[in-house]
Amino acid sequence: MTLSSNREPSPHLDPSVLDDMCRQMPDRLDIPGRIIHSFLHASPGLLAALQAAVHARDPQSVRQAAHAMKSSNAQIGAMGDHGLGGGLG
Repeated sequence: MTLSSNREPSPHLDPSVLDDMCRQMPDRLDIPGRIIHSFLHASPGLLAALQAAVHARDPQSVRQAAHAMKSSNAQIGAMGDHGLGGGLG
């Protein structure tokens, strides 16, 4: 199973990350979907934490929140976003 297609590649999403996961765990093809579900569930809270840290002008909390978002994004192949947070986390 691959998640890649013949469409124009997105600068924000690298489908090969999830494709690699499927190849590494061929008997657990449910894992990418679970990771995506978790990402979608956690993202609003991660973004809210980052916004609150920025609003509070708390650099340490900004770094921590950005690092958490960066890690979450990298898990699903959202490398464009991962690169944006690279200077913060």
